[in-house]
Amino acid sequence: MPIQQTADDRVSDAQAEIEALLAKWATAEPQRCRKVDGQFEALYFGNWLKVDAARAHHGNIIAAVLDACHANSIYCEIEYTPRYEKQPPSIEVGCIPKMFRWDEGDEVIASIPELLLTEYLERVDKRPLN
Repeated sequence: MPIQQTADDRVSDAQAEIEALLAKWATAEPQRCRKVDGQFEALYFGNWLKVDAARAHHGNIIAAVLDACHANSIYCEIEYTPRYEKQPPSIEVGCIPKMFRWDEGDEVIASIPELLLTEYLERVDKRPLN
């Protein structure tokens, strides 16, 4: 019988995924994301903002990734659809050219940093080397 994952387990898994993505970003673009004294920081309009997997820092991650998209001429879109009757709320996040990633459920907003950072890093990995 499969073990049901608790809400705390899902949050822990999501936080681990964001930490892994921040580490990947720091490797791919150290001029935009870095780890100083064990703490990740991301560049946003010339300022280094503390970022980590805690939901209190999701806004900093989103802002820094959108700033990076702007600097690299990468088109990004975030679309949120609220709950409607029996349909759960959903989110779509994508960077052109790519199919959109999506998630749904009551805590869907919390998935934006992970989806957006994943999309951005895929674009960075595929850009031509100068």
